[in-house]
Amino acid sequence: MKKVVILQSNYIPWKGYFDLIWIADEFIILDDVQYTKNDWRNRNQIKTVQGKKWLTIPVTYKFSERPLISSITVCSPNWVEEHLAQLKLAYQGAPYYSEFLPHLESWYGKIKTFDKLSEINLYLLQAIADYLEIGAKLTKSSLYITTQELQSLDKNHRLAEICARAKATDYITGPSALSYLDESVFKSQGINVHVADYGSYGPYPQQHGEFDHYVTILDLIFNLGKNAQTHLRKIKLVSPVTAEPSKELT
Repeated sequence: MKKVVILQSNYIPWKGYFDLIWIADEFIILDDVQYTKNDWRNRNQIKTVQGKKWLTIPVTYKFSERPLISSITVCSPNWVEEHLAQLKLAYQGAPYYSEFLPHLESWYGKIKTFDKLSEINLYLLQAIADYLEIGAKLTKSSLYITTQELQSLDKNHRLAEICARAKATDYITGPSALSYLDESVFKSQGINVHVADYGSYGPYPQQHGEFDHYVTILDLIFNLGKNAQTHLRKIKLVSPVTAEPSKELT
């Protein structure tokens, strides 16, 4: 049995993204697809005294050229310092601020030398997963399928083909996929399909007003440190037939 998740890379995503990494035997980053602006690829939210705030990596592209995520480059050298300053201001009163900040500063010091958005995201995904001892196996879709093949297939067939080449027996996706998911395409490859249900998440001690699940996982770590693990592994897997659409930040 091999469980595979395939998602586009996100910048410091929410805890549900990391729960999918944790539950997967292999988590495949799908970066050779079209970049979507004003999306989770280059931004995420933190909680502040003034409310939720976006942290956005400035990128350059010509949307008319339909660029791939893997081709998107950073256009300002100062974003790392700006994001660190915002994170320090927002979480300086958090219980695990002093313990976690050196890790975060080290990671951001490393990605300061990167110019590709997908490489920044992948590095941070792996660093956070390692910190939480998730034991993730992160790979890229390009390991299994060429960009040309990817572009020639519709959404269901491209995902099913990647699963088949990765020797997956089970494909796990989020509830947002219900808008296009065709389970029969996967079944024709002998692959079972499961949908993640995030309904079991409970609150944790959180700063700055009303509790909010849908912020970067850094919020969870600043508030709980490595104890963040106790608020993960909450996903339930359900059949696409019984699954219901729900809020999902992927």
